[in-house]
Amino acid sequence: MNIKPQKVLYILIFGIIATIISPLLFTRNLFLDDFNFTNTGQIGDTIGGITSPIVSLIGAILVFFALQAQIEANNLIQKQFNEQKKSELENKELIKISEYYKYFLKNVDDFSRESEKTIGSFEYKRKEIISHRGRIALKFYLNDIIRYGARDVHDSNKVLKDPKSSQFYSILKSLEMFIDILESSKISKDDKLFYKNIIHPLFESTLKPNKIDLENVNVICECGDKHVRFPSLFLETYNILDEKIERI
Repeated sequence: MNIKPQKVLYILIFGIIATIISPLLFTRNLFLDDFNFTNTGQIGDTIGGITSPIVSLIGAILVFFALQAQIEANNLIQKQFNEQKKSELENKELIKISEYYKYFLKNVDDFSRESEKTIGSFEYKRKEIISHRGRIALKFYLNDIIRYGARDVHDSNKVLKDPKSSQFYSILKSLEMFIDILESSKISKDDKLFYKNIIHPLFESTLKPNKIDLENVNVICECGDKHVRFPSLFLETYNILDEKIERI
């Protein structure tokens, strides 16, 4: 109920006018003798008896509006409190999501790969160990799997015995954990879309092998089929991540 100050003012003015007019009106001999109040006792008692109900009624109406205004004020305060609480919860959620995203990026940056590179020529030829970290190292690792194939691609336990494969798989799982937390959080849709637009290109460009390379390389697998010896565990995880990212 929206109480307008003009409405209260109109009621108050009406009450004042009615209080002034009613004694004059009811203490005069008007049209009918039944409404003649000139002989009803002391004039003060008559005026008080006439005006008291009017004043009480006006007072009751004003008290009602005052209580109604207080209720509206309390509702407004409660609404502001709820909105503030919701905002604080969203901020906490954003901080938590940000920490998980940093954890995922740290796993990416900690990934390393070493390779030999021949430099010089003839008698000056020598080999050097080149170390790569982060996204570049991940791309080299994926290219190595595509070029040379992985062992026991259908046996997840054997795949994870390789330290680099185990580290790579932990990166995929950290991304999956981040997506699960992001999807279940109560942050706004815009904030979720913001993180989706960040992680999707990173996932496609850094953590997944190039589809063209996968299609162009044919290696005989232990199972006898002619296909790229890429670990089934990774391919299954890719499918799970694709579905979860799409749902965000």
